[in-house]
Amino acid sequence: MRLTRAGGRIWQNPAIISWYSPRTNLSSLFNQYFQYGFWKVAVIRKHRLPGSWRHLVPVMFVLANILLLTSIAVTSIVGETVWRTISASLFLILAAAYVLASLAASIFTARRHGWVIFSYLPAVFATYHCSFGLGFFTGLLFCLSRSTLTFDAQLPRDSSTFTRITR
Repeated sequence: MRLTRAGGRIWQNPAIISWYSPRTNLSSLFNQYFQYGFWKVAVIRKHRLPGSWRHLVPVMFVLANILLLTSIAVTSIVGETVWRTISASLFLILAAAYVLASLAASIFTARRHGWVIFSYLPAVFATYHCSFGLGFFTGLLFCLSRSTLTFDAQLPRDSSTFTRITR
């Protein structure tokens, strides 16, 4: 990000050889993208801007779902039928739009790569988006809960749960 903001270019060379080991299950993929989302907050805080607007979309999706589900729950308890209906309708519209977009992206990706089966891709895409968004939201809450401006100095390094989730 610093290089491109300074006007530099990134060159790729086909002679470079690298290996990638994809995650073998959705839970390890979830942990990986949760970590990416969590640490993206520190990167944005350091550089004062996100590298791309795409980094903000998953957290906005997760927040919209949290707000709509909370609204449904609160209006159910309070007895506000009109607001509950509006909240539930908006939630269903958001869910339907996501499912349709995910299915379309899955079919497009499977066709582009010549895959016959694409059925697991919607679950993979949902894992990417929800875990990155939840990680970003968690990182944001963590960052906002700290009184100092340094993100890294306040990390609970002795916490095995934190280390397991973010490493």
